[in-house]
Amino acid sequence: MKTKSSNNWLMGVLVAVVLIGLALALLRNAPTTNPQPAQANTAISVAADAPAQSNAGNDATKKKPTRTPAPSATKKAAQASPRPPTKTPASNTIDGLIVRNVKIYDLDNNLVYKGDVDLEPTLDRIAKGISDSHRNDGSTFGNFERKLPSKPRGYYTEYVLRTPGLSGVGPQRVIMGRNDEVYYTPDHYITFVRVK
Repeated sequence: MKTKSSNNWLMGVLVAVVLIGLALALLRNAPTTNPQPAQANTAISVAADAPAQSNAGNDATKKKPTRTPAPSATKKAAQASPRPPTKTPASNTIDGLIVRNVKIYDLDNNLVYKGDVDLEPTLDRIAKGISDSHRNDGSTFGNFERKLPSKPRGYYTEYVLRTPGLSGVGPQRVIMGRNDEVYYTPDHYITFVRVK
């Protein structure tokens, strides 16, 4: 005759077997992770973005390229910029008041100057109080692009540095801070080089 304790024991074993069976079934149906390294995934997505190769007219074998996420607003603005990217400040070297390896473009993306830019004549003009005829020469620079260190409004002053060969004022500017800092931009505030 079975006792109550043996019935409880059998019931416990039965419950354990059922639970183990459920766990194994769940593990078999669980999605597996991709064992490929992240670099391989990147290569796959780049290959998927390439144009589909013709396969002798067999449309069933062609794969549609995967869509990449939309670029951020900053990237869109950079892509829409009428000027090609200029060298970053790190690629320019400063030799006294001469900025080396500068490329200057006009509004039509034409390279109008490549070489060194001597800031001394412009700084001498500023020191003597001689103004350029452009309305922004000697005006407050607002630092709206946030490329220079953040300072109170009125801290920076903007000066024009004319580009030879351009009929207009051109993209070059010299920005001076109240503590005698001097910054140079060859591309109308896209990049800056600290001169002193």
